[in-house]
Amino acid sequence: MATFIDDIVNRYVFTNWTARSILFVESPYLKGVEKTGQVFMSSIDELMPLIEKSWRGYGSIRFSIHPRFQGINSVWYLERLMWDFDVGAESQVNPRLIINVALTFARHLSSLCDTKPLIVFSGMKGAHVVAFLSPEVGDLTQDKPQDVLEYVHSSLYNEITSTLRKLVPGINGVLEDSGANYKVLTKLPYTRHEKSLSETHFVSQDGFYIPPIDAVKVINEAMEKPITECSLGNATVNITDLVKEYLESYKYVKKEIEEKTAKAVEVAVRSGGRKNRFAEMLLEKPPNDCKKRLIIAVLAPYLVNEKGLGDDEAINILHKWCVEGGGKDRECMAVARNAVKQVRKKQLLPPHNPLNLLDKNKGWNKAFNFNECADLLKGIAMMLGRAQEKGTEGVGG
Repeated sequence: MATFIDDIVNRYVFTNWTARSILFVESPYLKGVEKTGQVFMSSIDELMPLIEKSWRGYGSIRFSIHPRFQGINSVWYLERLMWDFDVGAESQVNPRLIINVALTFARHLSSLCDTKPLIVFSGMKGAHVVAFLSPEVGDLTQDKPQDVLEYVHSSLYNEITSTLRKLVPGINGVLEDSGANYKVLTKLPYTRHEKSLSETHFVSQDGFYIPPIDAVKVINEAMEKPITECSLGNATVNITDLVKEYLESYKYVKKEIEEKTAKAVEVAVRSGGRKNRFAEMLLEKPPNDCKKRLIIAVLAPYLVNEKGLGDDEAINILHKWCVEGGGKDRECMAVARNAVKQVRKKQLLPPHNPLNLLDKNKGWNKAFNFNECADLLKGIAMMLGRAQEKGTEGVGG
């Protein structure tokens, strides 16, 4: 094994001498074994002591391929994508079923994008599918700020994944949604899983074990056939051009993110940092009675002036909520539009406590006579009180 591991690691992990974030996860069956945490490494000499520990059954080795974790002092660029197939630790799903879904995914990816992905068996029940990107994408993304790289990385991942989800049977619940997340790590092939102590390894697209002696050849074949074009929807998309579009659009996306963040801060300040459990509970299921009054006094102020939604989005939510509760379509739309207009103009804030609507000294009761809704509001208050006793957010003022 030691004869081949140097070439495997240098080719697969430290591609183009890029430093990687390495995590050693110790075996739960052993005590007193050193746990490294995530550290940056850039050579087989640094990594080899951990590999030897893994071979002895002390733990597993994982590394990040996300551009955020390509090293503090190394070149940042986007060079590959990874899809994570797994289920919860408590699941009784046959590992072979997960591998089969990953293999089917890899075959469709190969067909759609004319690439040759790698499949890595985790050593227990999961699998990763890894595909390289063209050098042109690397050149375009080289030395870009991390927030830009993360945006391009997740956008490209989601664009390809959304098409493949429609083609692969059994994919829901097996493909992790966090594949573009920087926290997702992939196993180093030909080391051991920390729990099963089985070997992690490459798998052919036919599902057969690839021995270490053939691993470098398989890695080279994957790198020589990167993703350059993909059939997404009804069109063939050039990935380099797509990345250019992402890079160009990021400045607008960044502005939108900054605006949403500023609005979220403003909302938090206005609500005193508390969640409005009353409004959220109402939105989950419309009551049979008092819908119009609740829209005007609670839900419209909550959506517009606490959550900071735009008029059209707030109107659509309120209209749908009203209709689901048995209201007439046109009448619900009229109520929603009028409520949003009024609360926007008057900057009204919603109550957090349903019982405040019954307080004769408060404006809500005087304006809408919520006494007719007393049973409903008292019931909601009781449910919120029970939630508070269980340690969740309380009713508030």
